[in-house]
Amino acid sequence: ANAGVTMSVPTADVVSWMVSSFREEDYVFLKLDAEGAEFQILRGLIQQGKFGLIDVLLMECHKSAGDCNSLMEQVKSEAKKTNTQVLHESGQNPGYDQCS
Repeated sequence: ANAGVTMSVPTADVVSWMVSSFREEDYVFLKLDAEGAEFQILRGLIQQGKFGLIDVLLMECHKSAGDCNSLMEQVKSEAKKTNTQVLHESGQNPGYDQCS
């Protein structure tokens, strides 16, 4: 129905923004439901040694974008090193999309 329509959508480099906007001393609660971009965001923070910017991570992993088990292993390993609390969207921690 919208064939041939071109749209311009603004984007942000979340990793660069976080690294330039926060310090380890800041308290950061990251609610991450990025429809697949969670792989790039979390791996980027890990690769840059900046996962420790996050104090609490509440996330949903979208298996259509990659191997969630592998990502979660990386996240849990890094969270142990940085003392980051990792939560998953569930009945106990619902996401906004689960309420609509």
